[in-house]
This record gives sequence, structure tokens and C-alpha cells, in this order.
Amino acid sequence: MSNISKKHIFFAAASTVVEWYDFMLFAYLTPVIAHIFFPDASKYTAILMTFGVFAAGFFMGPIGSVVMGSFGDRFGRRKALVISAMMMILPMFIITILPSYNGIGIVAPIILVFMRLLQGFSIGGSYGGVMVFMIESTKPNRRGFIASFATMSSGTGVFLASLVTMVLFGIFSSEVLDAWGWRIGYVIGLALALIALVMRLSIPESYLFEEMQSEGELSSKPVREMFNIQKGPLFFAISLSAYANIAYYLVLSYLSTHFIDLNYSEFSALAIVTLFSLIFSFSAPLWGLLSDYVGRKPLIIFSILIYIFLSYPSFILMKEGYFYLILSMIFLSIPLMAIWGSYGAAAPELFSVKYRYSGNALSYNIGNSFFGGTIPFIVTALVVASGSMLAPSWVLILASVVMIPIIYLMPETSALTRRKKS
Repeated sequence: MSNISKKHIFFAAASTVVEWYDFMLFAYLTPVIAHIFFPDASKYTAILMTFGVFAAGFFMGPIGSVVMGSFGDRFGRRKALVISAMMMILPMFIITILPSYNGIGIVAPIILVFMRLLQGFSIGGSYGGVMVFMIESTKPNRRGFIASFATMSSGTGVFLASLVTMVLFGIFSSEVLDAWGWRIGYVIGLALALIALVMRLSIPESYLFEEMQSEGELSSKPVREMFNIQKGPLFFAISLSAYANIAYYLVLSYLSTHFIDLNYSEFSALAIVTLFSLIFSFSAPLWGLLSDYVGRKPLIIFSILIYIFLSYPSFILMKEGYFYLILSMIFLSIPLMAIWGSYGAAAPELFSVKYRYSGNALSYNIGNSFFGGTIPFIVTALVVASGSMLAPSWVLILASVVMIPIIYLMPETSALTRRKKS
């Protein structure tokens, strides 16, 4: 069994904080970034363009996952994670010092897009790899619990991003934010990126990878072989990632802007999202532990049913005042916690060790990029086109209905649940 210490597992999980802080900081700063880099556009057009830049970074995720996933399956999980951490530092620094549109014109948003693309590439090879490292560093009957700390760390990054943005909106005027205040968030992110690199440099290699390496069973072409041999696991993992990320980005990214459009203050909207980001983050281990005992699938089925029956009423309640706004967030957040509490182990467990980094990273990033990353843009466009502030609930309901036959056919991967059935 693994000789990897709790400290190293903690470092692997904690190093994901910076990636999610960085990605979600951009989303929470959307109203400010829209003013700075798209000043000549109308309000909704500027927001759509900003969410478009947000989504652009995600489209590099699958490319990063193929490159870094193959590297991780051939040369080691640790090496791939270190390289991914190194690639996060440059774009954080460039965005921190990037002049506005009024300063250098069209060059500013162009550079912003390129930096988002580089960030997308780096995270494409990182988060899925962290989940793989986590489950390969513990006993099979503890994988849900241990892997959920990667989810907790990503949630912590989201929480920090929303907290920093809330503080910035609370202490600075709009003029100061537009001038330089927004950059403080990226200075903090740059410091976190350096800490993440140090953490990943200190972790050892996954013991399961070392076993495969010592036995000469590594693949020289893991991505190609994975497509040929593991089509079923890849389909289920992509579907699970797509569903989890649709819910995640709609609830903990888009809704901060949605609340502002419902005439809540920017500070209040961010405060509520910050609170639920914190709850999401620190509840993950409880849901992960539960998935080790009841299985991964029951928690996902629970989430599907909640979203089908409570999404529409939740969006109706949102406009009725703060009490109902918080109540609706409870309805939307509980199934989100259940999905992600089980996802960290469920997805990588679908794949054989030989192809696990490639399969998990690619499936996660396809779901994250083409579904999660585009959700703020799609939902905003849907609200504008339909004229209905209830439109986001349609997306959650549709995604949940589509997942019913998929989750029914997906195999259960929890070691304890399989043992009970046998």
C-alpha cells in the first residue's frame, strides 16, 4: 500500500486552490472586466464578450489534458503536476500588469484572451491529474473521502475568489476598481501560484504508477490506446463531468451576475455566493465519505431528482427577497455538493491505471470546457433571447433529465458497494 504521507496528500489537494481561484476570480470580476476591456459595448454585450473570454480559456483544457495526460501516464503524475503548476505563473503575472483597452486599445483584450488560453491549457493537465494522484495514494475503500479533498480545495479556491472580489467591491468605488483595484485579486493569485508550485515539487510519485513502471506495463501511447480500449469509461466520465460542471458553473459562477440583474447589490450577491462556496468546499469530505459507504451512483441520482423538481421553483423564489434567495441557494447547492463529493473518485475509478491520467483529465476537461465553461455565456444569451429570468432553471432540468439513462447504465465504482453486492 502507499507510503505517501498525509502531508503530501494535503499538498496535492491544496495546490489546486490557485487554479480555481484564478478561473473564478475572472468570472466574479465580470462586471469590472467588461468595463475595462470592452468599454464601447452595451452592458449585456460587454458581459457576453467577457463571458466569451472566460469560456475561451476552457477550450484549451482538452488540448492540455491530452498533452499532459499522456505525459502523466508515460512519465509520472508528479512531473505532469509540477509542469502544470509552472505554466500557471506566467499568465497570472501578465494579467496583473495588463493595461486596459483605453491604454493600449484592441491589443488589451487580445492579450487577455491569449493568457486565458494558456491558463486553460495548464489547468487541463492539472485538476484531473490531482484526482488521479489522490485515489492512487490511498486504500480503495477510502478513495471517495480522500479524493473529495481535491474538490474541497477547488471549492476553497472558488471561495477565496468570491471573498476577495466581495472585499474589493466593498471597499473600493467603481472608479478605483476600474483604475487599479481589480488587480489586487491577481496579485494574490500570483502569490498562490508560487505556493502551489512549491507544494507540488515536494510530493512523491503515485505508488500505483511506480508499480506499473517497475513492472514495465506503461503504455507509450496512452491516449490512442485509451480511445480504442476504454470507450465506455470515457463516455460515462465525460457525461458525469459535463453534468457536474453545468451545475457548478451555473450555481457558483453565473448566479452572482444573475442576482445583480435581479436588482440585488453587487456586494450582497457576492456575499451570498461566497457563503455557499465556503459551504460547498468544506462539506465535500462528508459527501465523499458517504460515497464510500452508499456508492457513487446513489448520490448522483439524488442530485438529479432534486434538480428536476426544485430548479424551477428555486428561480421563482430568488426574486422575492433575501430570505427566499438564500432558501433557493440551499435547494440548488445541496445536490451540487452531492455530485462533487462523489465525482472525485467516481470518474478516475472508471479507468484502468495505465490510462487513468489521460482518461480522467480528458473527460473532465471536455465536460468542463464544452459544457461548464460555456454555461455563463449560454445562460446569459438564453435570458436575453427569451426575456425570462427563469431560463437558467431550464438548463438544469434538461441536463438532469438527459443524465437519467446515463447514470443508470454507468457502473458503480465504490469498492465497498461492489463488495456488498458480491
